[in-house]
Amino acid sequence: MQNKPSLRTAHCRLLRKQRPPFTIRRTQTLVATTLTNMKIIAIVTLVFLLGLSTSLYSENADEPNELTSLRTNWIRARKQAINPIDRKYETALTELKVKLTKAAKLEEALQVDAELKKLLEDMEQSAGIETNIEDEIVGKWACSSSSGWSGMYHFLPKGEFLDGGGKWMIINGRKKLVIKWNSGGEVTYDLPPVDGVMTGVGSRGGIIKATKLK
Repeated sequence: MQNKPSLRTAHCRLLRKQRPPFTIRRTQTLVATTLTNMKIIAIVTLVFLLGLSTSLYSENADEPNELTSLRTNWIRARKQAINPIDRKYETALTELKVKLTKAAKLEEALQVDAELKKLLEDMEQSAGIETNIEDEIVGKWACSSSSGWSGMYHFLPKGEFLDGGGKWMIINGRKKLVIKWNSGGEVTYDLPPVDGVMTGVGSRGGIIKATKLK
């Protein structure tokens, strides 16, 4: 009479039947890893292409102010679109680094860490590629107020004016331009300029419009 298999043996046989063969498990793992790598590669490629396309455009000293303003707004919008992609890639690399470290795959973790550092450096450099808002401000601007006053601003670099009559500064996350006159007056403009035009409010509540001259 043949002996019946023990409960432990029967249980092991059942597990073997339910568990996919090793080759299938390995294939599933490789597919998942490949898909993850493909996503990362796609993100890197997109960031590179977007950054490259922006760097191909440069300002010409003789071009119209309207063109300079349009390009500036475009570059700013492009950068805002790229930033979330950079952040997602940064998060994915950080998670992968932690995962590899926990799995004691230190050499691979170091490679991911190097890629992460390279990304952060590129993000810092790309921040400097964006057209400098100060460069848009420097120059001559014709001004007129709602009260009938008209005049001219001549902005110099580093917050100076040609006549030395006051100081200007950019505040509030580069969204406001503040002019403080030595006489005590103050004007606050919204940034960035739109088609070479800024609209501001004086310390007495008057609306002051400034148009950049060629």
